[in-house]
Amino acid sequence: TIPWPDSLACEVASVVKGRDERGRLLRRTIMRYVNLAFVVSFVGTCSRVRKRFPTWTHMVEAGILEENEKELIDNVEPRSACKYWVPIAWACGVVECARREDRCTTVHGHQSLVNRILQFRKDLGSLQGYDTM
Repeated sequence: TIPWPDSLACEVASVVKGRDERGRLLRRTIMRYVNLAFVVSFVGTCSRVRKRFPTWTHMVEAGILEENEKELIDNVEPRSACKYWVPIAWACGVVECARREDRCTTVHGHQSLVNRILQFRKDLGSLQGYDTM
C-alpha cells in the first residue's frame, strides 16, 4: 500500500512542459510537495522517520519544506492531526498554475496528473488507517 512517488514523478515530467527555469521549478515544486506529504505521513507512522524529522524545522533544514511553508502548515488546525494532505493541496495548486501558464501538454494530461496526486493522497490515508488500526 505504500505509495511510491516514482511513477508520479514520471507523469509530472511528461505533462508539465518547459525546458526553461520556470518549467523546471514547477516540476520540482510539485514533487517536493509530494515528497513532503510522504515524509509528513511517515512521521506519524514510522519511528525512524519521526527521529529524523522531529520538527518542521528539521524538514526546512533538509530542504523539503521552506520557512514560509513551515509557518503555513504549522498554523493549520487542528495542531495535533497529521497534516500530510496540506502539501498535496499545494501540489494540486502548482499543477493548476502550470495549466494556467499553458505548461500542461493536454487537458487530459492535466486531469490525469491531478488524479494521480489525489490517488497518492488516498494511499497515504490508507496507510494512516492501517497504522491506526
